[in-house]
Amino acid sequence: MDVKERWRIAAADVPWAISVARDGSAVAFGSWDKKLHVVDPTGQEVYAYATEDFVKGVAVGPGGTLVVAGSFDKYLYALTKDGRMLWRYKVDNCVRAADISADGAVISAGTWRGSLYALTRRGDLLWKERLDRTPLDVAVSDDGQLIVAALDDGAVVAFSKKGGKAWEYRAKGAVRCVDVSPDGTRVAAGGEDAAVHVLSREGDLLYRYDANETVVGLRWVAMGCALAVATNYSYL
Repeated sequence: MDVKERWRIAAADVPWAISVARDGSAVAFGSWDKKLHVVDPTGQEVYAYATEDFVKGVAVGPGGTLVVAGSFDKYLYALTKDGRMLWRYKVDNCVRAADISADGAVISAGTWRGSLYALTRRGDLLWKERLDRTPLDVAVSDDGQLIVAALDDGAVVAFSKKGGKAWEYRAKGAVRCVDVSPDGTRVAAGGEDAAVHVLSREGDLLYRYDANETVVGLRWVAMGCALAVATNYSYL
């Protein structure tokens, strides 16, 4: 395949997280420069929103109309597509990861203190769970009914929109990344056991793929027909 670069943008400091709207209408990334950056499909920066510390967890909602960013300043921010802050929510520690449902109705964030939050589009708290383990990534199903966290102790834990643990799956090393398929029927997770684990919505293992290296990122693509997987050193 002949892959051509479409654009690039220079960040003032290390980019630390990235999210793309499902329809490709916006790209958002956080950075060590303490800002949330939002870019249009041509690579032009729409805005850079300043927080008080590093920006780590970033998620773009439907059509880029809602952008969520978690900062090490212990706030979760929600912004419009033109950079206006809708609200910010105080959490118990630095935000490590964030995600949003396809319709923007459910937002989740995990903190370094080991807490997982679920909030509404308006910034109202649905629930908070103390995991006493650090969420390294979070994923919200498109319908907002399933919230999944990848944990540093090797667990993948799922919660319902109403709260309460739905299931827990154990890998053999810290789980660094997790994603829910667009139809909500499968959960993929990967991490330091050098494998991709594909689970059912109920948490049962469907199959395991040996990646031979630590899995640092994965996303369902092609409407959930395939997985894009990035490993620590050599492969995509």
